[in-house]
Amino acid sequence: MYRNIVLVLFTAAALAQNYPSIHQLELEWHRENFAEPAYKLSSDPVLPLQLRTAAPSKKIFGYHPYWQGTSWLYYNYDLLTTIAYFSAEASGEGALNNLHGWPPADMINKAHENGVKVVLTVSLFSNDNLTTLLSNSDNRTRLINNLLEQVKNAGADGVNVDFELMPASQKTNMVTFISSLTKVFHDSLSGSEVTLAMPAVDWSAAWDYNQLAAVSDGLFIMGYDYHWKGSSTTGPVAPLSGGTYNITNTINDYLTITGSQAEKLILGNPYYGYEWPVNSSDAGTNVTGEGSAVLFNTAESRALSYGKRWHAESQTPWYYYTGRQGWYDDSTSLSLKYDFAIEKDLGGVGMWALGYDQGYTDLWEALKNKFGKSTSPSIPNEYSQVNWGSGLVVLDFSGSESADYYAVERRFLESDSVESLGIFTSRPIIMDNLNQDETYFLKIKSGNDQGESSFTELLGVVPSVSPAEVLIVNGFDRVSGTNNTFDFILQHGSAIQAAGYYFDSASNEAVISGRINLNDYKIVDWILGEEATATGSFSSQEQKLIEEYLIQGGNLIISGSEVGYDLDEKGSSDDLLFYANFLKAEYITDAAAGRQGTYSAQGVSGSFLDGVQLNFDDGSHGTYDVDWPDGIKPLGQAELILKYGGTDYDSNGGAGIAYRGWFGNSFREAALVYLAFGFESIYPVEVRNETMLKILDYLEGPTVSVTSEDPALPDRLSISNIYPNPSNNAVTIEFRIGNIDTEVSLKILDLLGREVFNRKISPGSKDNKVRWNGRFYNGEKASSGLYLAKLQQGARFQTKKFTLLK
Repeated sequence: MYRNIVLVLFTAAALAQNYPSIHQLELEWHRENFAEPAYKLSSDPVLPLQLRTAAPSKKIFGYHPYWQGTSWLYYNYDLLTTIAYFSAEASGEGALNNLHGWPPADMINKAHENGVKVVLTVSLFSNDNLTTLLSNSDNRTRLINNLLEQVKNAGADGVNVDFELMPASQKTNMVTFISSLTKVFHDSLSGSEVTLAMPAVDWSAAWDYNQLAAVSDGLFIMGYDYHWKGSSTTGPVAPLSGGTYNITNTINDYLTITGSQAEKLILGNPYYGYEWPVNSSDAGTNVTGEGSAVLFNTAESRALSYGKRWHAESQTPWYYYTGRQGWYDDSTSLSLKYDFAIEKDLGGVGMWALGYDQGYTDLWEALKNKFGKSTSPSIPNEYSQVNWGSGLVVLDFSGSESADYYAVERRFLESDSVESLGIFTSRPIIMDNLNQDETYFLKIKSGNDQGESSFTELLGVVPSVSPAEVLIVNGFDRVSGTNNTFDFILQHGSAIQAAGYYFDSASNEAVISGRINLNDYKIVDWILGEEATATGSFSSQEQKLIEEYLIQGGNLIISGSEVGYDLDEKGSSDDLLFYANFLKAEYITDAAAGRQGTYSAQGVSGSFLDGVQLNFDDGSHGTYDVDWPDGIKPLGQAELILKYGGTDYDSNGGAGIAYRGWFGNSFREAALVYLAFGFESIYPVEVRNETMLKILDYLEGPTVSVTSEDPALPDRLSISNIYPNPSNNAVTIEFRIGNIDTEVSLKILDLLGREVFNRKISPGSKDNKVRWNGRFYNGEKASSGLYLAKLQQGARFQTKKFTLLK
């Protein structure tokens, strides 16, 4: 995600220079630097808008820029009424020249399932082109018809108009256009809505607030850009008060001019801020250079790290660190703006832009506290399951901050039966007394007195004394045009355990956010199923993480039928380089088999899959129809390991490749196995397990001799005793570390995973016991309960439980 966005304030001086808004500048930057999604058409009908049992007390209107990808999967739909997909670009002649991935069928289905409308934003940011469009009735009609066609075909709910740098000469024509647009949509699509993005200050006197409010369904007031990158002093992006120009004055102006059409006004709020270089830590100081934008998640992190300060005049937070000041809005300042919107009885609030708070839930909670007090919690996200040893498993996640409890449910491979494993009231969820060496497939949901969320995707873990060597990542998010049950870890996990390996698992969002580190695992199995351009097989963030993992010597399994189509056929230049350099593949064709009636593959003679004969699902064997598997060929030193049955390899390509060697500039050997169809679709189970065993054997590489002095594999790393156990005071922990020349740590953790004690054991140390006095770092006595002693070197560890009694 691009973080340094150029922002501009519509001041009188700026207007004379035709400075664009943040909407325009972000769109232009991403148009040049971001590979937009390209959707494969689906014949599946879009889910109609569903009735909702509980809705926010006001309209909550959020922009979803196309470059936010699949972040819509984790929006709190209970706290939204409309999502505006940004954007389709219009021309002066009324054409739509660039749809930027519209229609996002998966997002529309998800929103409709939750009773949330999706509208298409149409953008045009040019004084001259706006004159050409609005001054000509044929051009206006052409654009209206094009928009109606796009919205109807997508099964969506209306349009949002974002025209900026508006010429004053088109003030009346703009009203005419919006009036006609609204009438056509209302007549053609029952329940549709037409809204406009509006400036905070009408410097050019180009906007008829009153008439536009009257003929449309709502005005989204862009209540931001009061300070911008070129400001001479630091200051708030969205001041509620203070100075001449602020949100209070903006809203009062709109109410006055529209004759108090408050129900038509939506106060837009920024989910971003600005940083400037400075020579002083004083608020409002002169800047020493141009500023740069920071999204909320970055600004909040820096404010918490360097000290959050409060600017009473504007009622916004800011922060300072060496040579820079940052100003933004947080949950407190946004809550004050929400209070103001409620006081003025506005129609609602909104934000630019959804997803810019990734990793934080504070802004959702602020919305909930003001507008959604009767809503159930959101679905947990960034979900992972990790073995801690000694029968303990940790289920970690973000989101669902309003939940009072979390329910855990277990699934089984060979049946549809489920088992409840209990209700938990704290997070992360720590599962105790699980059977060692037994596979657990688990999903969770959150709840409160208003209801429950949906279940998460299914993940899995094997409780064991030793840490897991394999991480399974579920990156299959697509729901339209496929049969995604979100439980394909059943096939992957069971095959990995049958091969004699322990595994942890995570959603790809947990990997992106940094909750899970790929480098902690010897082997990563990345599930992509039929993930394609609609939701993106590998985002730029995921590509970077995978590149780093392989450069560090990791071993990677990738399986998915649309990876080549997405990255090569429809990808950007960066996607093409990633596909060639790190997946070691050449994309040949889409639907190399499947659609041709072939659902089989054979191991290539001389490869490690020599002799394997497998079938993959045509939709009748429990997963989904693999109807569009890619045809691929190996590049460089990679080798072909699978060919499709009954197809010509030269023209259609093969079904799988493998590579062992160096990636990038690294001199560490790594390995890759890439199947051009989902591994989970292989049947029968015996062949699926045999295939996974051979893949894992290949990734492990040839057996080598390792001496006890090898620091990467310490001999007898173990906790031999903890006494007294239970204890009402202190405990002594005895351990073995063997002969090592790298540092080992002995930590004590509570059951929330919080570290309460840490002793470093230096190379060459003869100590084999440590005493803990039963106190936290601040000297306070530890409370009664279960604790963990964790002995760790690198990714290897052992844990043992003990109990404190008071």
